[in-house]
Amino acid sequence: MMKPILYVGLLIATSFKVAAQYSWDLPNELHTALQLMEAEVMPPIDGGYKGFRPPENFTQNSHWAVRSRKDGLEIRYLLAPYTRKHPINDHPELAAHRLAMHICSNAESAVMTARELTDNEREVLYNADWGKVYVLSPKADFSTYTYCKMVVLYRKDSGLAYIFNLFDEPSQNIDNKLYTFRFKNANY
Repeated sequence: MMKPILYVGLLIATSFKVAAQYSWDLPNELHTALQLMEAEVMPPIDGGYKGFRPPENFTQNSHWAVRSRKDGLEIRYLLAPYTRKHPINDHPELAAHRLAMHICSNAESAVMTARELTDNEREVLYNADWGKVYVLSPKADFSTYTYCKMVVLYRKDSGLAYIFNLFDEPSQNIDNKLYTFRFKNANY
């Protein structure tokens, strides 16, 4: 009987250490947007990710980002809380496509693909009403990475979330790091 109790105690102690070790210092603007949208960011806890404020650019600025040299991945977050002032907020598919076209490179060789999220991804992983994933070549001003996998999530009366996953070499490891944002459940 002593071993299970010791194991549970060790597990609890380890989880507190992990939670404390991976608390992120979020910018005030992002923290406020997350509260308004009833959402949370969940950056990867493995791979040595470091949080930072992305550099200003002429294409599209973001609220916050994390990156890992080990994984070769940078994840940027841009949140747009719902407001009645912006009618496009009621049409997430238009807002998403508009931003994808805006950050996509204008080079002749540039390619963009898009797919709707599966019901499982949308409902279980993101707790969103609508979502889409774009893969594109970003403008050089936006990022020097070769590819951008842009995840766009929408929840009625909460707003739009854009998560930009920037990388040079596609890998399963990068696909496993797509789930770094979610809208909270009503009974969260």
